[in-house]
Amino acid sequence: MSSIFDRHMSRGTADRLQRSLEAAGNRIAELRKQGICTHGHLKGPPGPPGTPGETVCLYCGEVFPSFEAAAAAGKKAMRG
Repeated sequence: MSSIFDRHMSRGTADRLQRSLEAAGNRIAELRKQGICTHGHLKGPPGPPGTPGETVCLYCGEVFPSFEAAAAAGKKAMRG
């Protein structure tokens, strides 16, 4: 699979990638209109994602015990 930053990506692949990103953005916008947060802007302890410690969603303020827990809650919200 091509990377999102692949300069040599075929036009068809780039079009499919663009459609999938637009669909995800539209889904997030719809959920926000309904008052559902997908926890897309997280602040955790210093270090790379997955560093142990509490993680806070900067959109809704919910506190999670770890980055993984926040990511899982975001994925669950996206699935509905």
